[in-house]
Formats: sequence, C-alpha cells, structure tokens
Amino acid sequence: MREGAELRGAVLCERVQVEDGASIFEKAAIGAESVLEKHCTVAPRVYIWPNKRLEHDRKYTENLMWEAEAGKQAVRNPEAGYVDFDLTPESAARIGASFAALRTLPAELGVASDGVQQSVMLKYALTAGMVSQGVDVQDMGLCAPSAFAYAIRMLGLDGGIYIRRGETGKYEAELLILDAMGASLSAGEHRKFRQQYELGAQRPVTASRLGVVQRYTGAERGYEASLRRMARFDGRAGTAMVIAGDTALYDAVARVLLPCGVGVKLIAERAQEPLLRAMAHAGAQLGFLAGENGALPSAVFGEHAMNEEECIAIFAIAAAEDGRRTLVLPASLPEAYCSAVLARGAHVTRVSDAPARWQHACFEADAYLPELFEPEAMVVRFAALANDGRLEKLIAALPAVRRAEAEVGCTWREVGRVLRSLVETERDERVELIDGVHVNDDDGWVLVRPNKNFTACRVIAGSFKEEYAEELSLIYEQKLRSIIAEGREEK
Repeated sequence: MREGAELRGAVLCERVQVEDGASIFEKAAIGAESVLEKHCTVAPRVYIWPNKRLEHDRKYTENLMWEAEAGKQAVRNPEAGYVDFDLTPESAARIGASFAALRTLPAELGVASDGVQQSVMLKYALTAGMVSQGVDVQDMGLCAPSAFAYAIRMLGLDGGIYIRRGETGKYEAELLILDAMGASLSAGEHRKFRQQYELGAQRPVTASRLGVVQRYTGAERGYEASLRRMARFDGRAGTAMVIAGDTALYDAVARVLLPCGVGVKLIAERAQEPLLRAMAHAGAQLGFLAGENGALPSAVFGEHAMNEEECIAIFAIAAAEDGRRTLVLPASLPEAYCSAVLARGAHVTRVSDAPARWQHACFEADAYLPELFEPEAMVVRFAALANDGRLEKLIAALPAVRRAEAEVGCTWREVGRVLRSLVETERDERVELIDGVHVNDDDGWVLVRPNKNFTACRVIAGSFKEEYAEELSLIYEQKLRSIIAEGREEK
C-alpha cells in the first residue's frame, strides 16, 4: 500500500497494488494481482476479480468481473510508475530497446535525467536497452528537460528519453520520450512504440554491432546560449523578478539574467501570497509561481496575475509585432485574442490544445516559439518584454475576455456519442472540429471536449460579457446532460 491509501475491514489477496490515495471499504475483496490506481474508491461489499486494473479517480460500486468493466485506462502506461513495482530497471531496459528498435540504423539517441538517484538508475537501464539494438547513445547526464530537447535538435539526434521524478515524488518516475524535434511523440509514433513494447523483450543485435555510449556535457551551456540570444538586453539594466518554488528554474534563469542586470530572487514557498509579498519586498515587477512537474509557471506582472491564455496571447502578439508571419495557436484560445494577432499581420493556424500535437504543428509550420513550451524561455521572454517597456502595453492592449466552465460526468463510451450529437444538431457554419467541438456564436464561443481521463465532458464558454459566457456554459451543460440521459434511456 502507498501513501494516503485507506483499507477498512476489506480483504486483499496476494500481490495487490494499492496506489496513493486509493480507498477500499468494509467487506470489499480485491482479487490477486489487481492494481488500484491513485484515488480510486471501492465501495463496501464490492468484489474485484483477479488481474484487474482500476482506473484512477473512479468509484467502483458494483462487482467487477470482466476486464472491459475496469475502465478505459485498464492498460498500464509503461512510461510512468513506481520504481519498485511498475517502472523497474528491467522494464526500463525493455522500453529503451523497444524505442531504439524502431530506428533505422545507423541511429543515435540521447538520454538524460533530473539527477534524482532513482532516475539515474533507470537512465543506465534505458541506455543498456538502446545499445543492445545497435543504436549509439549520447548520455547528457543531469540537465533540464528543455535543455535536453534543445540538444536533441542541435545535435541532430533521432530522439531521446528523459527520466524525472514522478508527480508525487519518491518511489515514482516518469519517462519523457521525444522525437528528433525534441517534442513528445505524435499519436502515431507513440502507438508504434507501444506496439513494439507489447511484443516483449527485444533480442540484442550482438552479432551485428552494439551501440556506443558517449558522454555529452554541453546540453545546459548550449541551451543557456539560446536563452541569452532571446534576452537581447544590450547592456541595459533590467527589471527584478521573484521565482517561487523551483530551484532548477531559478538556477537556469539566473545564469542568463543576472549578467544582464536583472535581479532574480528565489523563495521556497510555492504559493501566491508568499510570492506577492516577496515581490513587494524586493520591488520586483515580475513574479513566477512554479508549475507542477515541469509545467509552465504562472506569471504575475505588478498586481496583475496572468492566466495561461493571456500569456499565450501576449507572446503571440509580441511575435507578430516582431515580424512573425505565421503563428500556431491552440483551439481553446479565445477568438478575441486570435483577432488581435491577425490585426498585426500574422496568419493564425488553430490546432489541438494537446501539447504534443500543438508543438509538432509549430515545428511543421516553422513557427515554434520556445516561450510557449519551455519554462526557462517563458521567464526570459517576459523579462525581455518588461525591460523594453512592451509588457505593460501588451497587457493593456489585450481584449477583455470572460470565460465560464462546466463539467458533465459521463463514461468514456458516452464521450463519442455526445460529441457526434452536438455536431449533428449545430449549424455547419458554426462548428469547427478542432480538439473537440468548437461552436461559434454571434457574441461568444463554446468548446466541448473530453477531460484528460475521459471521465467527463468539459464545457468552456467565452464572450466579451461575463453574463453571456455563463449563460452559454449553462445552456451547453444542460444540452450535454440531456444527450447523456437520452442515451442511457435507449439502453
């Protein structure tokens, strides 16, 4: 049993894995070899047959006998898990071999880690699997994910795998599998990798040629040089900033910005209030609240806390003003922000919000903006805009946009029916099929799409008027509930 798990008067058979925050109540019984993912709940008197994998954040109130009833995520993700159970050195070697086996020889891959002991252990196992398939490996040691991705592009590698600590810290690890562009694998490439992995252990190509491992120590330095080019301070004194809760981000940014005259301060607390107090004490204009597990930080300028969409809009508008003629933006970005980019002479392509698909589309259109994907680049770009006096003007010029959101619970099988029904009932000219169903209205827009785990449909509505955004959200929430209810009645 993992941290925060609860077991109350229930029976667990041999080799049952209970992950963080899972709960099992009175007189329930869990069959052998079953896995209860994080925060799932087994109600009282519920029996789970052997060899089942219960998906996270789901409540099970009826006996579970067949695999199909366990949920969409019954198949384990081999790229993340507990180092002493799921993601062991043996499975890491198999992952490395499977990824390398898909490359046409001669090929060269990169490996790196966040320096945590369990990550380093898995890195060596991955490397062994890769060289067993005749693929050469560049071991980049300890570096940031952004620096690793940059090095893959600059060295012309065929891809790479980065190992870092899992979301809940100790005992967990996560592998980031990247392609030759330093981006996450596309859906098709990831499917090929998973198929190769499911085939089992890959036979070493000992009779042909084993790969060669080389040590490369220039990943961080090369990435810092690219950040310095982005800063372009020209010797002028810069603004001050505070970074909350991310030592690695602080180290990378400070090495670039301190020589430019930018004051950079780090505080340990990862919370909004301590960040604002530290900014006031240091007289800093900019503040950054570290994101979870490598996600982009939240940004504050003066007293204005910028949401994710405002950050995207600011960077896109600034890039258009600097001469970028093509920009690739996520489908959920409000129409008003896209119109502001268009007004500055840039062409806008809308794509899925999924980071991998968005990033691939940016590379394919030669429109990649590092500040939209890399925490270090985001901080440096904000510092440059603030130092030029542009950031305040860009924020003031942003159109007023109001948003409202709702979520309607449903099974993953019902998601397709909901989206298809929406497409059939809306007028064709109002509908765009990008990352869900995007419906344009005279005074606003609505995006309906499944949540990350396919356990609900999200409704995201936007308008210039807060009242209308809330009204749109309510209308489509009720429409989704009606579609789901009708489908269940038909059964």
